Amino acid sequence: MDHTTIADCYKNHICDYFHRMGGAGRYVGYEDWHPAVLTLGCAYQAMKVRTFSELQPFWSRLPLPIMSGCDDLRQKTLKLIRANIDDTVLAVPFLKWVEIEIFETVKRSYGHEVATIFTKKMAEIKNDLGLPVTTKTVQPLLMPSSVKVDVLRPDVSDIVTQDFVEHCCEVYKLDHFGDHGYAHWMRVLYNGRILAAETGANVRIVELFALLHDTHRENEFDDPEHGPRAAAYAQRLLDGEISGLQFDLTPNEKKQLLIAIHDHSKPMNPRKIRQLNIGVCWDADRLDLQRVGMRPQPHDLYTRYACESDVIRSASFRAQQIRL
Repeated sequence: MDHTTIADCYKNHICDYFHRMGGAGRYVGYEDWHPAVLTLGCAYQAMKVRTFSELQPFWSRLPLPIMSGCDDLRQKTLKLIRANIDDTVLAVPFLKWVEIEIFETVKRSYGHEVATIFTKKMAEIKNDLGLPVTTKTVQPLLMPSSVKVDVLRPDVSDIVTQDFVEHCCEVYKLDHFGDHGYAHWMRVLYNGRILAAETGANVRIVELFALLHDTHRENEFDDPEHGPRAAAYAQRLLDGEISGLQFDLTPNEKKQLLIAIHDHSKPMNPRKIRQLNIGVCWDADRLDLQRVGMRPQPHDLYTRYACESDVIRSASFRAQQIRL
């Protein structure tokens, strides 16, 4: 599941109901922003941000016939979203970007005025729920010297430990002063942690990807099998076959990590992969392309956040400036 999955539910399921059935005209007080609020209310409930009763700020803004009627549309929507939930993502930041996707769809379908009303209603709802209101995060282009330390000496976690980093460095057979060694991994890790915090992606998958994805390169240039080799090694690692290292991932987390590593260098459209965690791993890697003189292009990136110009500029600046 990614941010567009729920946005597609809004467009193809809820909006389709009202337009196909003529439903909008059957309910007194109907407004074009109601389906968007209904979708997000169901998403917040499905992802267990709050219980049904705690989500009254959503339901109270919708006409009662829509809440209790519409051929059980609310219950059907809740069931549909639950069937597509990826339990590895963080709900609140994930839903922030779902809201942005739905906003864009509302604007295209109903115009700027309706989209603005929808944004205002969502801000009121989140204030009532005590949740952060969506704001744009801008990364400064000028990089303080402390950032270099933050990148090359990252905060430890249950994944990023001294032992595991040293193990990955020993496995890597090329020069760490090259384009795919330690400094690249650390920049990918830094990018990935930022993206995960913003999008709700699973940071443990992202951290493992950052450290493992290029460990089995055999040269700095054309090596199309380095992803599959690294994925095979990661499989052994996750299966507990590497002495002294143990990572407790769910089967779903393992599957997504292995796909991300195996396919990360394949020439494919990233938007064809409808898994947020995989897309964030690839974005974290591709945002570091400036190290080899290639500026990351939005059409090669997966998440809306990674495509923002200030994110690309900042990542490219780090790619050029932060080296061993």
